[in-house]
Amino acid sequence: MAFYIQIENGQPIGHPYLEENILDVHGQIPFNFQPFIHKDKPDIEFGIYQKQQKTYGLAPDGVSWTEIFTAIDMTEEEKTAEMNYINRILDLKLKILIDNADHMISQISDQSQINVWNTYKEVVNSTVKTEDPIDVLLPVLPKKVNGVFTENRDINNVWKTTTYPWP
Repeated sequence: MAFYIQIENGQPIGHPYLEENILDVHGQIPFNFQPFIHKDKPDIEFGIYQKQQKTYGLAPDGVSWTEIFTAIDMTEEEKTAEMNYINRILDLKLKILIDNADHMISQISDQSQINVWNTYKEVVNSTVKTEDPIDVLLPVLPKKVNGVFTENRDINNVWKTTTYPWP
């Protein structure tokens, strides 16, 4: 499939068109339409508060036009919306962790095992959400050794955590 894009004063106008659609409308390719080469989105490394911007520019051949993909920072409004979205998902994640702990507690009868899961719930409930939800540390599940759950603490007797995986 061949594509063309309209060019006015050296700048692309609108979006690329299929050659056959242009021919259906105009009967030929107008002088102000230039060849357009679609390309796959590149693997751009985006920061958490960045987004993709697509523009059109001259291809390396200097005749055809193509997409140019870049990473740009979100506006403050977009960043706030993204943070609110992440916080809603984090709240859901915390609720799921508590619900799963409750389910585990309902399945066991050993009080020491129940205490481990209740301690885990306390740690989950004390999770501090920061201004930037990307920096939240979630508690690691209790570890199971030889069929017995134990508190997952480090050498300083602090419950182990992991950074909230986003995205």
